[in-house]
Amino acid sequence: MYLTLAQFFCVCPMKILVPIPASTAESPAWRERVAVFLLVFVPYACVYEYFIRQGTPDCAVYTNLPFEETWPVWEWTQIVYDLAYPFALLVPFVLKTKHSLRRLFFDSTFGTALVGFLYLMFPFAVHQRDFDPQTWAGELLLLERSMDGETCALPSFHVIWAFLSAQYFSISFPKWRWIWYALAVLISLSCLSTGNHSIPDVLAGAGAFVLIRCRQKLARIC
Repeated sequence: MYLTLAQFFCVCPMKILVPIPASTAESPAWRERVAVFLLVFVPYACVYEYFIRQGTPDCAVYTNLPFEETWPVWEWTQIVYDLAYPFALLVPFVLKTKHSLRRLFFDSTFGTALVGFLYLMFPFAVHQRDFDPQTWAGELLLLERSMDGETCALPSFHVIWAFLSAQYFSISFPKWRWIWYALAVLISLSCLSTGNHSIPDVLAGAGAFVLIRCRQKLARIC
């Protein structure tokens, strides 16, 4: 006896196939946190790495403004730049409710789809400023550049993740809200001080974050 499609989903409900937490005030189980962690960061990594591996297209439009080429590279700010990674990766594990964890999934999924579409349609790239490393932070910066690329520039995913992380850390720890957003601002500025991004990249990343955060309100208006 064969099951129809509707019967299949009655037997195997979507919450089992895709373990997205319910929108409740309950504390998430660890398996839900791990599931959302994977559902958030694996698709993001796949999209990002796909475009990086494609290399810089011949028709690429570089986003650097003319006066940025004269800016120095502040090697020590690589430390601030790298804070974006633990900041983002810890988010699923600090959220206190299933509702927040569920929101994180939908925000990140929308953000990954939005930025992936922009990378596909608009071949922007950034010329990362050259420098001769003088410190271990500078050596680390060059090492990370060797594993990255000049595509996936605009909007900056680094900025998007910094502000998304600040938003969700603020939900769990509202008393330190100013610290989380200050950190997001510093991470965004480090995109410029390390020479990894241009001003348009950073501004577009901030704009993408606003669009992710306000997408439901914009949908109702439209």
